[in-house]
Amino acid sequence: MMPDVSFLLHHPALALWALWPIWAASWLLAAQGASAGERRPGDRAERLAVGLIVLGFGLLFCEPPGGPAWRLWRTPLALGWGMVGLTIAGFALCWWARQHLGALWSFRTMAKADHRVVDTGPYGLVRHPIYSGLLLAAVARAIQGGTPGAVAGLGVLTAAFLLKARVEERFLAEGLGMEQYAAYRRRVKALVPFLF
Repeated sequence: MMPDVSFLLHHPALALWALWPIWAASWLLAAQGASAGERRPGDRAERLAVGLIVLGFGLLFCEPPGGPAWRLWRTPLALGWGMVGLTIAGFALCWWARQHLGALWSFRTMAKADHRVVDTGPYGLVRHPIYSGLLLAAVARAIQGGTPGAVAGLGVLTAAFLLKARVEERFLAEGLGMEQYAAYRRRVKALVPFLF
């Protein structure tokens, strides 16, 4: 006897909620193989950005105690499934970027052996495709959730990733050469292709 999946077909929010821990677990497991870095910036701004990221995700996923009464809008079923697709696209961009970086990827800002400007693959579209992918998935969660907390969380995450990107870019420019990194910055936008 086949299980009844019709309930799931009418609740894209459950699918969206399930995608985040699956992605997070896979991301953390893959981090076990990351190579050690050579040096790191001693930057308070990066610590602030990490704190804001934690706060942003907390707000993004907090559910108000009043339930549906606290929602700013209700997401229609088709749009809800569209947000599931947007989340998958965001996570796919994150993974593409991470795989493309290979041994140069790290959780924190640090230089690694043979560090260089990577400007191909997803890094030819935007300078920070992992952040772009996470923000795309966060936009989907905020739209699907429709809560003040989710909208605030998206705002905090956007500010946090902009701050973290600035810290990384300053560090990379110093370590890889201002001229080389400045040329890359002129060619490729930070988070949204051709726009920003």
